[in-house]
Amino acid sequence: MSDPTLNAAKKVPCPQCGEWAVYHASNPYRPFCCERCRLIDLGAWADDSYVIAGALTDVSSLDGDLGGLPADVGNNRQ
Repeated sequence: MSDPTLNAAKKVPCPQCGEWAVYHASNPYRPFCCERCRLIDLGAWADDSYVIAGALTDVSSLDGDLGGLPADVGNNRQ
């Protein structure tokens, strides 16, 4: 017997290769069609191939304000 929610699941084009992928909890790689496409996309992010458009912010103008974050966040490098 098939899962009726799976039959009604939305199908979307894989952002990497364009193949149709089931957008459902049963697809652990969603919105990608497979692990390969998911890893290719992850690698592109890691290589800074994707960027968010916008003006660069001069961090020196922040005057140490981390927007409510503890002051030691990011300072634990060894």
